[in-house]
Amino acid sequence: MPEVSKGVRVREIQTFSVYEGVFGKLKNRLGMIPGRISLH
Repeated sequence: MPEVSKGVRVREIQTFSVYEGVFGKLKNRLGMIPGRISLH
């Protein structure tokens, strides 16, 4: 059981970090259009 839950945890963290990178790029791109969209 612990092994399975650990694997799921790692996968969640990896997926989260990937989304973080994608959203970071989007935020940087949106940052070039100040005041248009606020992501907070």
